[in-house]
Amino acid sequence: MDSPEPAMGIENTSMAPDTPQTAPTAPTAATTPPVSSPRDFMNTIQIREQSQQKTRIRAVLPSKVIWNGSPDTFEEYQDHIQGHSTQTGAGYLFLAEFQQAYLRDGVDCIHQFPYETRAQFLRDIMTLYGALQTSCRRGVAKALLREHHDTQDGLKAWIALVKKYKADGDPMVRIQKLEMTISVTYHRHFRGGSRRMGPVL
Repeated sequence: MDSPEPAMGIENTSMAPDTPQTAPTAPTAATTPPVSSPRDFMNTIQIREQSQQKTRIRAVLPSKVIWNGSPDTFEEYQDHIQGHSTQTGAGYLFLAEFQQAYLRDGVDCIHQFPYETRAQFLRDIMTLYGALQTSCRRGVAKALLREHHDTQDGLKAWIALVKKYKADGDPMVRIQKLEMTISVTYHRHFRGGSRRMGPVL
């Protein structure tokens, strides 16, 4: 008697030769650099966290803010830079305590203050450098900014500017102010001056 044929559409695998089965491969985990010390481990964690942090783009300094490099107008220029940064959320850069910590500890100082993330801080100091670069177009200030061109460190550039121009911090700035003062033509109606000169003795 003939053996019954398999039903249509159903494969008869009872007599099929054995086929080699391959074990499913486990997904490969992302490789991480070897950690040699607890400090390296913490640095690795911080790098991962920073890569996931989103930074904000600060508003651009208005193009009308231009400093002519004169010591007499530096305070007005300083007010523009600091006021704009405060309005855009980066005013912490100009706190004396924060600047001292930055000069002492570098970028790691951000962990001592709850202002911003490390990634945002790095972006803010580069934004500040761009603002200074576009608003300082002449004089010693322009040359000073070029010293920080490779690092784009606007905070260190700003600290150096303030040290040089604020409160006559630099001898050449004091000389420049004196030269500007003696070049002013005074007259008897000059505000704050004397209306008449006494005899020369």
